[in-house]
Amino acid sequence: MLRELPPLLLVYSLGSVTEPPLIPIFLLLIVLFLSLSLSMGVIPAILIRISQSLFSFFHVLLISLRLICHQELKDSI
Repeated sequence: MLRELPPLLLVYSLGSVTEPPLIPIFLLLIVLFLSLSLSMGVIPAILIRISQSLFSFFHVLLISLRLICHQELKDSI
């Protein structure tokens, strides 16, 4: 039955974050954003706050997606 699931649904329902690596991509984007701010010589507090908010949002989104997929997997069994 697991082979019938799409790969993304299977990955998140089984609890693996190997495909696609969403968290490392978002961390990389945040680090690049902050590095660019550093190279310009200014890091306003608002930029740091926006970065933290974006990371929190995507983290919650990833957890929600994982829970939804897990529930769909339970329902299909």
